[in-house]
Amino acid sequence: MIAITFAYYNAKFSQFHFIDFNKVILYESKSDIFVPKEKRYLCLIYSSKKDDINRLFKRISVDEPILAIDLAQERFKNSKRVRFVTGGMNTLLKLVHQFNVVQIPVAFSIEQTPQNATKYKQISQIEQF
Repeated sequence: MIAITFAYYNAKFSQFHFIDFNKVILYESKSDIFVPKEKRYLCLIYSSKKDDINRLFKRISVDEPILAIDLAQERFKNSKRVRFVTGGMNTLLKLVHQFNVVQIPVAFSIEQTPQNATKYKQISQIEQF
């Protein structure tokens, strides 16, 4: 019984998921809706109330742009490397549930699907910091 439970949760948490930015509305500012422009992003889910964002960025060494999703819903100015976004609480909870986030901060890579420019597929395991 324990082995079955372990196998189920191991399979459940290792699945890759999709995010469609036509259905998931994230904001860069109070009125600017995030529209993806890159083919790949490192998706970082964190809380600005809990985490020092500058320290997190120092620990991340990737070439792809970062899509930083703040669960505390603070708004920060975008940089060349980082797009700061947030959303309504229902949207953020959906993302946390969809990607099986159990502790923050976490990061994973997403890549645009060839069929739909606004649909992205998770292409890496979730990495916890």
